Amino acid sequence: MAIRNERRSAIWTMPMTDAAKAAPITVEASADEGTSGVAWAPDGRNVYTTEASGNPDIWIMNADGTRRVQLTSTPGLDLFPRVTRDGRFIVFVSDRDGSERAWRMALDGSAAKRITSEPIGRHRVALSNDDRWVYYDTTRGESRRVSIDGGEGEPTFAADMVAKLSEPVPRGFHEAWPSPDGVFIAGHFQTAGGERMLLVPTAGGSLRKLETMPPNATWTPDGRSLVFFSGRGGTFNMLRQPLAGGPATPITQFTSEQIFAYALSPDQKQLAVVRGRVSSDVVLVSSVEKQ
Repeated sequence: MAIRNERRSAIWTMPMTDAAKAAPITVEASADEGTSGVAWAPDGRNVYTTEASGNPDIWIMNADGTRRVQLTSTPGLDLFPRVTRDGRFIVFVSDRDGSERAWRMALDGSAAKRITSEPIGRHRVALSNDDRWVYYDTTRGESRRVSIDGGEGEPTFAADMVAKLSEPVPRGFHEAWPSPDGVFIAGHFQTAGGERMLLVPTAGGSLRKLETMPPNATWTPDGRSLVFFSGRGGTFNMLRQPLAGGPATPITQFTSEQIFAYALSPDQKQLAVVRGRVSSDVVLVSSVEKQ
């Protein structure tokens, strides 16, 4: 016997200032709607992952869930889309050529181009606010970045930058994501309690170790806060943590289901949240002996 886990999810959207208006724009299905990434395009559409076609692909739809269009259709995985601020490209992770690498394509799915020459680890990439750089982790656990036009990667932290820090960046730092103003590079580091967030000042100085911040945190578009989801007490909700300090404030008021992924719109007025549940079935696996 074996246990089979199945995720059933739907994408919800809501105004950032009115959680009561949260509503689903897709129907909960077993197609992993958005669980491997959702993003906002500058024109207000949602770019997201789904297995609706039978394969993990990237689709795009209007903010109300209408006009769903499939953008990728190659064999293999296409995951975790990010949209450049100028709306020219969708950057994503794909193993269509045998190993997971960073790719980009136009907003209509055309002109797909491989960005990283080396395989990447951890399945995700991040974008700089000026759309020039794609940040990624190698399969060797190194944090690197590459031009959005492709080419050779380089270390996320140059030697002259590291020399200005009050202490070394912790070993194993990963999933780098620069703040919109370029002042910090956020990432994950390991603590006794698990992975937490670390802010590395690009101009030098002291590292900021956010040892209560879960690794799902991301920047708000204005760079003044981090948003994240928490499942404490069994109830999953979105919260905002200002960098200036003070307690985290709730954004959503959900009373059921898990959160798998989320994205803020570039103008910070809308939030997309992938919500759902995981169901487990016991499956009988039989084998037939060869005669």
